[in-house]
Amino acid sequence: VFSHAAFFMEKIKEHFYGPTGYAYLPYVSDSIQTNVSLPSEFKNSSKALVVATGIVHPVKRIGQVAEMLLENPDLARRVQFVVIGGYGGPYGDYLQSLAKGPLKDCLYLLDYQSQEIMEAFLREADFCVNLRYPNSEVCSKSLVDQMAFEKPVIVLDQGIYNEIPANCVVRIRLENELLELANAFRFLLDDPEQRLEVGRQAARFIQENCTPEIYASRFKSFLESIPVSVARNKLVNDAVRLNREALS
Repeated sequence: VFSHAAFFMEKIKEHFYGPTGYAYLPYVSDSIQTNVSLPSEFKNSSKALVVATGIVHPVKRIGQVAEMLLENPDLARRVQFVVIGGYGGPYGDYLQSLAKGPLKDCLYLLDYQSQEIMEAFLREADFCVNLRYPNSEVCSKSLVDQMAFEKPVIVLDQGIYNEIPANCVVRIRLENELLELANAFRFLLDDPEQRLEVGRQAARFIQENCTPEIYASRFKSFLESIPVSVARNKLVNDAVRLNREALS
């Protein structure tokens, strides 16, 4: 089994006794347009820009961020919380009611946007939020994207998010989520030097762990480490050999 996070390798050890390996998802920018600019209401604002990306559903916990902002109006006045991702149903209706009501001029639901627009917001963001729970997926493409843009990301201490080094993200506990989320917002808003430093460390982590070259190298090394005796038929052996050659 070759996976995309170390924690998952530990999780399956009770169920699988064969060779295991992992590499983080590789980051490659899909956009070639770097001159896309934000709408003026974001570009010329004195508020901090906070961005969340990915499909909007309860697992991404946008509602909890909105709840925290409702409980802390001083923080709500200081940020523009932009959510980029498709949404709908009762959950989307609820968030939209907050964006048009008590969190007007704070919460913005932009729905699906092109890669170029999403990257423009990540480029200009002060920090990001990525609170997915439960973690049904092994890795997080949105986390990799956000960190690659040199942004500090507020994350939960769960799954893939919990194995990123502590100096590269701002981690909070699920058990005390709203209070620690508010504290994380205050920390990033009040200490711009530390905010920039966490972002620099985040980008360095991506450069050192999440490139196509590193991914291919780790996958190739994993394949080469599998004893021939493990593969019990010609089909498996041929598949391993072809992958080795392709990755080389």
